[in-house]
Amino acid sequence: EASSVTYCALLNGFAGQARHEDARRLLETMKQQPHLDITTDWDQVYLLVMSAAARAGRYAEARRLLQEAQAERDVAPRHAHYNALLVACARTGDAAAARGIFAE
Repeated sequence: EASSVTYCALLNGFAGQARHEDARRLLETMKQQPHLDITTDWDQVYLLVMSAAARAGRYAEARRLLQEAQAERDVAPRHAHYNALLVACARTGDAAAARGIFAE
């Protein structure tokens, strides 16, 4: 049975390669593993999945993941989460969305 450390290592690899679909599927797998609830840093997990989406230029997906993290795991957004959103904006040249992030 995989641990949260193993899952995070995989997510880190997916994030580095912009493999957002693989990262999202792995997140869904993790959410179905009750034994992970105690040991998992969900803040970091969501950040890694957001980073994968961001590096693929998927701003809407990264934004949705942040909202999901807040609603489902009570994650308080940090600078790193907002940075992931900015990376997604940079990939697509979406200056309006980037300005909106700075306004938050």
